[in-house]
Amino acid sequence: MKLVSVIIPTHQGSKYVKYAVESVLRQSYSNIEIIVVDDNGKGTIEQEKTEKKLKEYIDANKIKYITHLKNINGSAARNTGFKNSFGDYICLLDDDDEYYPDKIEREVRELNLLNDDYGMVFCGTNGSDKGKSGSILFEVLIHSVVIGSNSFMVRRNIWEQLDGFDESFKRHQDYEFTARVASITKIKYIKFVGFKSRLTKRNNPKSTVQAQEYRAHYLDKMIPLIKKFSVSKQKFIICCNCMEVSSKGSLMHINNLLDYASRWYPHFGLLTILKVSIFKFVRRLKWVLIKNIRG
Repeated sequence: MKLVSVIIPTHQGSKYVKYAVESVLRQSYSNIEIIVVDDNGKGTIEQEKTEKKLKEYIDANKIKYITHLKNINGSAARNTGFKNSFGDYICLLDDDDEYYPDKIEREVRELNLLNDDYGMVFCGTNGSDKGKSGSILFEVLIHSVVIGSNSFMVRRNIWEQLDGFDESFKRHQDYEFTARVASITKIKYIKFVGFKSRLTKRNNPKSTVQAQEYRAHYLDKMIPLIKKFSVSKQKFIICCNCMEVSSKGSLMHINNLLDYASRWYPHFGLLTILKVSIFKFVRRLKWVLIKNIRG
């Protein structure tokens, strides 16, 4: 039976982290180790509150509890968790979310059946069952397939090959990591909802400017992967990302988008914007129709 390591990074999450841990302890799959990495900074009020909340699990050796001496970021906490793990398969869980009881069992079963061409599996979330399998780097880069950290299970050798998460990221670290995974291996989508999210919005950007800074860092890092595609697809990828973080509103929106996108393409073109707009509209329309059909 494969050992699964579940890494739970936590920062200012003492209110909910206990529920995240309990959701892993309730899993139908039994061969699991739980590693909680506290990124609050040792001795801080939030760290002490978190440790107190988890004391019963620490004392009973149900979890490994590791504290960073100071706050770094979520990417670093995930890497710390991996360095202290022994699992054949690796999962992540945010401190304010919870797994459904069969999440790990179903992903282990699927990953066991797949050959080594597939290094990751992932499930849906919050009623969404959109996904795609195979070589899906392009879909991941345009975010038509979003593989959040709570949803995936990855083989240990893939994590090692990629040297884990990029610790320069404060946001979009999931986008970055899963894109790099998709660049070296196939990924399998499993059609079920594996977890629920509280959507506390603790880490949301505070302004359009900040959102653009975060996305610019992501795009700068992704350029080597984006350049694997044709020029038209490169522009499509850039436009998809820029559109998600540009200010809203008619002409101002277009001007802001063109100005922002010019960091990567000086002559971006309205045709690309039109193509992406139609693509996003069709995606949104499909989502609304499916939601209405389901009631």
